Amino acid sequence: MTLEALLIVLGFILGAVCGSFFNVLIYRLPVGQSIVMPPSHCMKCGEPIKWYDNIPLISFIALGGRCRACKEPYSFRYFVVELLTALLFALVVSKYVEVTTQESVLKGVGLTLFHFFFVGGMIVSAFTDLDHHIIPNEATYPGIPLGLLASFLFPSMMGLEESAHWRSLLYSCLSAVGAGGSLFIIGELVRLALKPQTIVSPIAGEFFSRSLPDSPSGVQEGQVVDVTDTVGVVRSEGEEKEVPADFFGTITKVLVKSGERVEAGQPLFYVKKEALGLGDVKILAVIGAFLGWKLAILTVLLSSLVGLLAHVLIVIARKSEWHAEIPFGLYIVPASIISYFWGNALINWYISIALR
Repeated sequence: MTLEALLIVLGFILGAVCGSFFNVLIYRLPVGQSIVMPPSHCMKCGEPIKWYDNIPLISFIALGGRCRACKEPYSFRYFVVELLTALLFALVVSKYVEVTTQESVLKGVGLTLFHFFFVGGMIVSAFTDLDHHIIPNEATYPGIPLGLLASFLFPSMMGLEESAHWRSLLYSCLSAVGAGGSLFIIGELVRLALKPQTIVSPIAGEFFSRSLPDSPSGVQEGQVVDVTDTVGVVRSEGEEKEVPADFFGTITKVLVKSGERVEAGQPLFYVKKEALGLGDVKILAVIGAFLGWKLAILTVLLSSLVGLLAHVLIVIARKSEWHAEIPFGLYIVPASIISYFWGNALINWYISIALR
């Protein structure tokens, strides 16, 4: 086995190990749990997982994806995250393996490690956005200074000569601010243009506001609701009907009080739909810091296209509604990975086609 092949295999193994840790972050960060305690355990029976049952990829296959103690199945996504991380880490190593073995070990290893952090942050962001429609700050805030530092140390990341450290840092900083700031401005403009949606009573009767996780006293102005939330219930002559939120957004006005008599179709709440979450802005700033403005723009274009097509397919399959929230981070991440590995080739191909 050549040295280059050995390094790629080691990258794969390291990726599988990191993927196992990413599974912990994906599950625990959004709910505020410690990532250290308690140790890994079965979510069904609570039995601690022995070290030999916690070997990335291998243990899942050996156990048939089930807990040794209670025989209940683990989520297959644990295996997917480990395998995906292993493959992407191997690709990162292969991207810089010639630099490491033929030019400079310090430069090659440095670029590899920095982009391990980049890929890892993208993976954690995507899966937490899929589960909770949020991107944790722990996955984005460290990425911005790391991207700036990497660009300063290795100007080739910004396509500059090796001596242009300060110019590379400036490019990286402007790309981060431009990418994140542009998305923030677009989101705000769209939000201002959106008209409030109205939640109405499904039947006539007495309306009772229902408490939500972040609101112990019922639905309140300024509260964010999701399409899957139930904001209340209407009772009439023994019949009880739930009132779904229907929209993702912020309650701007509460029109009725709990216990008040309402008519069928009567407006109950106004909801201002959100255009983009701040997590999307922060993750794009990370992408700008690491990849530069050209690849950040390509990431936005690719994620918008993929997101639109995916949403259309989901609606056609009747798995969602047109007005349902789209976890945009879920599409930004694969677009950023494509841009990172193949973005420059895609841009050059497009330019060659356009100039014909």
